[in-house]
Amino acid sequence: MMFRCVVKNSDNSLIWELPFTRFNIVQELNKGESLSITFESTAIKPIAEAHDITIEYIFSASYREIEIYDEDNNKIYAGYISELQFNSGVGELGTVTVQSKGFFSLLEKRYTDDSLSYTSTDSSDIAWGLINYTQTNGSYGDLGITRGSHPTTKNRDRTDLRYKNIAEVIKKMSSNEVKDGYDFDVDTLKRFNIYYPKGSVRSIYLEEDFNINTYQISKTFIDGMVNQVIVIGSGADEENQLVVTRDASDTYKEAFFLLQDVLNESDVSVQTTLEDKGDKHLEIYQAPRLTIYLTCRYDEPDFNNYDVGDWLNVVIPSYDINDSYRVNRRTCNETGEVGITFREY
Repeated sequence: MMFRCVVKNSDNSLIWELPFTRFNIVQELNKGESLSITFESTAIKPIAEAHDITIEYIFSASYREIEIYDEDNNKIYAGYISELQFNSGVGELGTVTVQSKGFFSLLEKRYTDDSLSYTSTDSSDIAWGLINYTQTNGSYGDLGITRGSHPTTKNRDRTDLRYKNIAEVIKKMSSNEVKDGYDFDVDTLKRFNIYYPKGSVRSIYLEEDFNINTYQISKTFIDGMVNQVIVIGSGADEENQLVVTRDASDTYKEAFFLLQDVLNESDVSVQTTLEDKGDKHLEIYQAPRLTIYLTCRYDEPDFNNYDVGDWLNVVIPSYDINDSYRVNRRTCNETGEVGITFREY
């Protein structure tokens, strides 16, 4: 499998296709994407000199985006350059390692003011409202993120948005954080998409001794389980803090004893939000959980035929595994080796 890398500026007036030695792409449900890629300075220097610029200019003279394409010209990664590292030995030009994050992470550098408040509003509309706010208020705020899919989700109150980090607010309404939460991403075309939920059941099989190269199976047990959660919200002082307690079915307590946890959500002032956070915590941790990590080839199954959030069929007879599991995390490197993490919850 052959891949190619493109680096460019924000308006596409400067574009370089660059040879690389290795890369690793990471995609995780509701946490965005990232890329680490390494270049040999000796391979990049002639390209820079041909344009009468420096290697550093290519990567960091201003905001830069980086894209990875496969041999069929599918764009499998797009994001912005977040960090550089130059490495060199005695008498050698060395290497340049570039760290990149997906476009959603740009919102980690954006905050609300004290003007935003939402009551009984679809959480999809709240999320887009925050993005639209930061892109349209003030100079140089437009990141180029547009609104993609936005199905009807659950109505929520967000009245506590004074100077909050926009990325964090969006994440805290996701299915990772609250019951009935949405899934989301910002895709390679900079579209902010909401899913309820993300993913489909795919007729794709990953089978031991066929297209699974390696696998690792782990099971989280008592130390990683919770069947009662106390969620502490906002309040002027400890006596006036909003507190809710959520319980799993007594079936879990009978089988494993009482297992408690405390969540500190001091920026939440809405009781139903605290309840949803507690219920989601129980949903994830009330029972033993199976995690399957496996590696396979880029083309078996085809990387472009499934995504994080999809359900794939995993067959590992050695451990009596034959079921459909959801892709929680996916990686890909320059050799075409793909790593997939499935989690049970």
